[in-house]
Amino acid sequence: MWCCEVPCRVTPDLADWYLSGGVRDACNGEGARGSEVRGDEANQGKGRMKGIAVSDVRSAARHFGVLTEWLERSGRDQYLGAGWAAAWAERTRQDLRIGWFARLWERFVDRERARSRSLLHLAWQTDSPVRRCLNDDLRRRLMVTHKVYFDTVESNPLTERQRWACVTDEDATLVIAGAGTGKTSTILAKIGLLIRCGQCRPEEILAISFTRKSAKELEERIEKKLGAAVRISTFHSLGLAIIAEAEGRKPSVTASAADPQEKRRRMDGMIATLCQSDERFAADYLQFMNYYRVEMKAAWEFSSLAEYSESLRANGVRSLDGKMKNSLEECVIANWLIQNGVPFQYERPYEHDTRTVDHRQYQPDFYIPSIGLYIEHFGIDRQGRTAPYIDHAQYHEQMKWKRETHRAHGTQMLETYSWEFADGILLRKLEKALTEAGVVLKPLSVEQLLKRMNDSGVVSTLASLMTTFLTLYKGNGSRVRPHEGRRSKWQQERQDLFLRLFERLHDVYENENAAAGEIDFEDMIERATAHVRAGRVHTTLRYILVDEFQDTSPIQLELFVRLSRIARETVWVGDVKQAIYGFRGSDAELMKAVLGKLPTLGGSKEVLAQSRRSRPNLVRLVNGAFGDVF
Repeated sequence: MWCCEVPCRVTPDLADWYLSGGVRDACNGEGARGSEVRGDEANQGKGRMKGIAVSDVRSAARHFGVLTEWLERSGRDQYLGAGWAAAWAERTRQDLRIGWFARLWERFVDRERARSRSLLHLAWQTDSPVRRCLNDDLRRRLMVTHKVYFDTVESNPLTERQRWACVTDEDATLVIAGAGTGKTSTILAKIGLLIRCGQCRPEEILAISFTRKSAKELEERIEKKLGAAVRISTFHSLGLAIIAEAEGRKPSVTASAADPQEKRRRMDGMIATLCQSDERFAADYLQFMNYYRVEMKAAWEFSSLAEYSESLRANGVRSLDGKMKNSLEECVIANWLIQNGVPFQYERPYEHDTRTVDHRQYQPDFYIPSIGLYIEHFGIDRQGRTAPYIDHAQYHEQMKWKRETHRAHGTQMLETYSWEFADGILLRKLEKALTEAGVVLKPLSVEQLLKRMNDSGVVSTLASLMTTFLTLYKGNGSRVRPHEGRRSKWQQERQDLFLRLFERLHDVYENENAAAGEIDFEDMIERATAHVRAGRVHTTLRYILVDEFQDTSPIQLELFVRLSRIARETVWVGDVKQAIYGFRGSDAELMKAVLGKLPTLGGSKEVLAQSRRSRPNLVRLVNGAFGDVF
C-alpha cells in the first residue's frame, strides 16, 4: 500500500522490523538490565541502541506503532479519515520532542534522510498526499467490490461520480449536486452502503431534510429500496426531539410559526396596538411610512431609464393619496404635504398654454393653490450632474426653459434637488419656504394619518417587512450585521428608524410568546443548540447527512456543526444555484464558506456533474453563469 507515487517512502525494513516484534520485544523489557539497554545489544536483531532507557524504547514503540497504523488500517480496507490522521500527527509530534528520536530515525529509516523525514511532514498535513493516495486506492477497490450494488440500488445505475461520493468516508464531505444529478439517489446509496458494510446500524444514521414532505419521501424511499428504518428528520422536528430529551417535555410551538400569513396578521395587530398605546412608536411609525417606507437605489445607480422605471413600478411608489409618483423623492414631498395638511395638485397643467408642434403642455411637479406656488424637483447632484442614462445637456436645457417660462409669465417656482434629499435637508427647506410664503401647516392627527394609510393600502407593507426581518434576525442568531459600504444620510436614517421600530415589535412578540408558553421555529433551533453545546444530549449517532445544505441558516448550521462533533462522519449535499429560502433566514454564503474551509478541515468536495434532467448545452450555460460560485 505504500507503493503510491509520493515524494517520500518508508523502507520495507522498517515495517518488517516493527511487525516482526523488534521494538515490541524491547518494550516488554527483554534483555533489559535496570533502567537501560546496554552495550552491543543495541546493534542486535532486537533493535536496541546504546544508552536508551527502556522507557524511551517504549515511547519509540508507541511512535512506530502509530506510524504503522497507516499500513495496518489501509491493509484492512479502512479509510484514513482526517480526524484519525490529526490524532496520529499529534502523537508523533509529542514523540519528536524527545532528543534521542533523531538517532532512532537514522537507524531504522532509509538513508535518503531528507526524503524520508518528509514522510512525517506530509503525513501531518490535513490534506496529506500520502493519505489521499491511500484513500483513492481504497475507493477504487470499493467501487469494484460493490459494483453490483451500485448498479442495482436504484432504477438506473449510479454514475461514476455518485459511486465515488458514496465510498468517500471523510470526517466531512460536501457533495455539490446540481438539479437532476441524482443527489437523493446518492444519499440513499450512501446510507445503504454504510449499513451493507457494517460500518453502522440504521439507528446510528440521521438524515436531515428541510421540509416534511421531502423528509417523508426520503424515508419511504429508503425503506422501500433498502428495507431499513433510518431516522429522517426536518431541522424543526430534530430541534423538538433534542429539547424533549434535555428538558423532559416537548415545548408548544406558536401557530404563526408555520403560517406566514398568520404571522403577518399578528404583526399587523401588534403595529396597530402600539400605534394606539405608544406615542413614540406611533410617531416613528408614521415617519417611517411617510418618508422611508420604500428603499430604492439612487437614480445614479441604475444603468438605464427602463430599469429605473421598472424599480418604481415594482416598489409601488404611492403616496398617502394612493397615487403613483414619478420618483421616490417626489413621493416623499407629496407625503410631507399631506401629513402637514397642505392641499396640492400633482402634475397639474401649467396655467398658461405652452404647447408647440414639438412639445405638449407643461406640467410642473406640484402646485400649491393657496399661494399659487409651483414646485419643481430636479434630479441633479451638487455638481449639477444627472443620472448616467439621462442626457445631461438636454436636461439642463429643460431646467433653463422652465425657469424662463415662470419668469416670463410671472409665476412662482420653488426648486428642490435630489442632492437635498440625499443630504436629509429637503423637507426642512420645504417647510421653511412654505411657511415664509404664508402657508399655515395643519398636521394631521395620528388617527387621520392611519386612516389615510389604510385607505391607500400601505399599512401591510411594514408588517410584511417586519415579519420577514424577524425571521432573518432570529435565524442569524439574533444579530444584526452592520452594513458595509457607503450610505447616504437618508439611508442611514432609514436603517436607524427601522431598527428602532423593530426592537419595540420584537419585544412585544417575545413577551406574547413567553406569556403563552410557546416558541417559534428559530427559538427551537437556538434552544436545541444550547442543549447540545452544554452536553445535555446523549446520542449514538455515527453518521449525519444533510440534504439541501444550501438552504441552511446560521443557527441551523451551528446546530449541525455541534452534532457533527458527536458523529463520526458528516455529509452535506446541496447546490448554491438552488438556494431558494433566503426569505426565511437561509444563507447560501454559508455553504460557500464551508466549501472554502474544507481543505483546512481535511474534508472532501465531490461534484455530481452529470444531469439526467437537462440537456448538456443548458447545463453548460448555467454552470458558466454560476462558475464563480465554486
